[in-house]
Amino acid sequence: MVWHISKIILFFKQAKNNPFFPVLTFVTGWWVSKIVANWTDNPAFGAIGIAITIYLTLVISLPLMNCVRNKPKVRRYCITYFVPLIITILIIVPFWDRLIVPFPTTDPYKQPLRTGTATVVVGLEPNSVSLVQYPSGYIQFMKGQEVLLGMKVSPANIYTKIVNNQTFCNATFELDQTCKSVGNPICHLTKTEFAEISLNIIPAKSRITDGYAIFTFNSSVRIVIPIPSQIMDGNTIMIQDIQKYFKKGI
Repeated sequence: MVWHISKIILFFKQAKNNPFFPVLTFVTGWWVSKIVANWTDNPAFGAIGIAITIYLTLVISLPLMNCVRNKPKVRRYCITYFVPLIITILIIVPFWDRLIVPFPTTDPYKQPLRTGTATVVVGLEPNSVSLVQYPSGYIQFMKGQEVLLGMKVSPANIYTKIVNNQTFCNATFELDQTCKSVGNPICHLTKTEFAEISLNIIPAKSRITDGYAIFTFNSSVRIVIPIPSQIMDGNTIMIQDIQKYFKKGI
C-alpha cells in the first residue's frame, strides 16, 4: 500500500515538470465530473468536480512553492495550497449557476429553468371586471419579501367571459427572463412560501369565487395550483403554501 502511494507521489512530482500536465489535469477532471454528474443524476456534483479540478490545476501550475522555499514549512504549505483555494472560490462562486448547465440531468425538476408559462383562470362575482385601456398583470413567487420568480402578461393575453352568470378572467403569463430563478434547477422553487397574482382588470377587494393556475416550465414540468376563494388583499390574489404543489413532483 505504501509502495503504491509513493509511486503516485513520484509520478506527480515528475509530471509537474511537463507543461502539458495542467491541461491534462483539467481535461481529466472535466471528464470525471461528467461521469459523476451522470451517475448521480445531479448537476451539482459535476460543478463540485469542476471546482476541485480548477483547484488542483492551480496547485500544480502555480510556482508558489518555489517562491516561498525559504519560509517555515507550515507557512510554505499554507501559501502553496491556501492561495489556490482562495482563487478557486473567487472563480467558482459568481458562476456557480452557470457551472451546472453543462451537466444535464434526466430529472426535469433538476434541470435549469429556461422557459415558463402560466395559464390563470379566476372566477369572480358577476360584473366584477373593470374596463381598462391597457390590461396588465403579474405573478410573483415569494419567499418573505424576496421575489424568487416573476411572470408578466401582455394585454392581448387577457380576456373575460361569462358562464352561467359568473365572470371568468383568463390570462396567459410568460416567464420574466430577468428573475433570479432562471438558470437554477426548477426544484429550487420549493423554497416559495406564497404566490401573488395581480390583474388590473379585477378591481381591488373583489371577491374571488374559485380558479386555478397551470404552470409549465421547460415544456416538461406541469403543475396545477388551485386558487382558493377569497376577498382580494388590495389588488392581489394570494395563494399560500405553494411549495407543496412543487414537492408532489419531486
